[in-house]
Amino acid sequence: NTAPSIDALLVHWKSYSPNRKNRVLQHILNNEKKTIGLLKAIQNKQLLASDISTAFQQLLKQHTNKTIKEQAKKYFGSQNPKRNQLIIERLPKVTELKGNSSSGEAIFTLHCAACHKLGN
Repeated sequence: NTAPSIDALLVHWKSYSPNRKNRVLQHILNNEKKTIGLLKAIQNKQLLASDISTAFQQLLKQHTNKTIKEQAKKYFGSQNPKRNQLIIERLPKVTELKGNSSSGEAIFTLHCAACHKLGN
């Protein structure tokens, strides 16, 4: 089983909004013990690896703790080597679209903010 504090955070995981899930993951990833508990929850099928957004998966795969990094790579795999090629192929199509800054900010917060900073 996982640590009680992790269990308390994950017990209602499926009912959390994406924003709430991000806040819970940020809280967990600020503590190595809780991060290990998160990975144990994935191992024990209390949580699916696919429940963790790509940004948080990447943070875990780059963690300074070797055990966390290795477990994360085991559960989330390595980055798709064709990713850059896909970006090159799709970027011209995206630049033709009209944007909505408030929607873009919400998407950035959900998928990018864990690794990237917006603004200054």
